[in-house]
Amino acid sequence: MCEGSTRYPAIWLRPLHWWWVALSGVLVMVTGVCGSWWLWEWLRGLPGPEWIRELLQMVRAVLTATGAAWVALTLLMAVVSPRGVRELLSVLTGERGTSDSWRDAAERRITELYAKAVEQLSSEHVPDRLAGLSTLEQLAQNSPGYRQAVVETICAYLRTPCPHSGGPTATGAGDDDGVREGAGQWSGECQVRVTAQRILASHLRPDRDPTNGEPTNPRFWADIDLDLSGATLHDWDFSGCTVRTSRFTRTTFLGNTGFERATFTGHAWFREATFAGNVRFTRATFAGDAWFNLTTFHRDAWFTEVFVAGDTWFSEATFVQNAWFNRASLDRDAWFAEVAFAGDAWFVETDFGGDAWFGQAVFGGEVCLMGARARVDRAVLSVWPMGWRLRRPDDEDEARLPGKHGSWGFLVPLPSVPTTPPAKPKPVTTETDSFDNGGTALAGQL
Repeated sequence: MCEGSTRYPAIWLRPLHWWWVALSGVLVMVTGVCGSWWLWEWLRGLPGPEWIRELLQMVRAVLTATGAAWVALTLLMAVVSPRGVRELLSVLTGERGTSDSWRDAAERRITELYAKAVEQLSSEHVPDRLAGLSTLEQLAQNSPGYRQAVVETICAYLRTPCPHSGGPTATGAGDDDGVREGAGQWSGECQVRVTAQRILASHLRPDRDPTNGEPTNPRFWADIDLDLSGATLHDWDFSGCTVRTSRFTRTTFLGNTGFERATFTGHAWFREATFAGNVRFTRATFAGDAWFNLTTFHRDAWFTEVFVAGDTWFSEATFVQNAWFNRASLDRDAWFAEVAFAGDAWFVETDFGGDAWFGQAVFGGEVCLMGARARVDRAVLSVWPMGWRLRRPDDEDEARLPGKHGSWGFLVPLPSVPTTPPAKPKPVTTETDSFDNGGTALAGQL
C-alpha cells in the first residue's frame, strides 16, 4: 500500500512480475526501430531541402518517444518494487510520513463513530438505539481491535435494568391509555434487547469446518470475553458459539435457553443464575471451571454429553424438574453438595475423573448412575447418592476407559433392602416373669 498526500486517498498498486517489464521494454524497442525504418524509407524519396527539414522533425520525434519510453519503464520498475513506489510518490508529492497522518485520521473517525453509537444507545427512541447497535456492529467488524470494546458496550446495555418481562400492568382500573403506552415501550425495548443478543451470538458462532475445525464464518470474532452478570436475557440462543471467559452470575434467562455445542475456552460463571424455562447444555465444552453454585433451574435441564476439563460446581443448586447428565465427562472434581433434585436425576454413563461429592444432596425423584465410571487410581474422597457405590475393576482390561487415562471403576446400585418386616419378639414382661418365677423356685429349693 502506498500513501498519498493528506488530500487524496491512498493508492493501491499491485506488483508486477519482472518478465512483464522486460516484455514491455522489448515491445518499445521493436516499435521504435520499425517506425524509424519506415520514416527513413519515406524520407529518401523527398527532395534535398525538404528531406533535411523532415529529418530534423524525425530526430525530434524519436528523442521524445525515447524519453516517454524511459519514463514508462521507470514507472513499471517502481511498480515491481513497492519501496520504489513509496519513494516515487514521496518525490512527486513532496511529502513523507503521511501514513501516520492517515492512521491518526482513521483513529479519530473510529472514535467519533464509537462515541456517537454509545450516545444513540442512551436515546429514548427505539430507532436511535437500533441504529447505535448497527453502528457498533459494523465498527467492530471492520476494526478488529475494537471488537472487545464493542462487546463490552453491548453487554453493558443488556445489564441495565430490564422492564417487567410480562409486559406493562395498569396502575388503575381505567388507565387504558397508560397500559397501551407501556405496552409499546416494552415492545420496543424487547426488540432492542433481542437485537443486541442476536449481534453477540451471530459474531461468536464460528461455524467450524468438521474436517479441520477451522472457522468458516467470515464474521466470527475470536478471543472474546463475555460479561452478562445480572442481565435479563430473553430466549437466549448461544448454541455453537465460542467465547473465552464468560460471566453469567445472577443472570436471569427468560424463556427457553440454548447452549448446545457452545465452547468456553476459559472459566464460566453461572453462580446464582435463574433459568425460567428449559435449558440445554448438550455437548457443550468447558475448557476451564464451570460454576453453577446456587443456580435455580425451574424447568428441565440437559447437560447431556457435556465436557468439563476443570472443576464442576453445582453446590446448593436447585432443579425444580428433571436433570440429565447422561454421558457427561467431568474430568476433575464434581461438587453436587446440598443440591435439591426435585425431579429425576440421571447420570447414566457419566465419567467422574476426580472427587464426586453428593453429600447432603436431596433427590425427590429417581436417581440413576447406571454405567457411570469413576477413577479409582487417585486418592479421591467421594460421596455418592444413597443406594449407589463404586465397584473396583476386576482386572486391567476392565479398568480401561476408551480415550481416558488411569484406572476406572463402576457405579453400581447397592443390594435392595428387604421389605419383609422381621418376626415380632416376645414381650419383655414374659421373660421377666419367667426369670422371677425361676428365682423364687430356686430360692425355695435352697
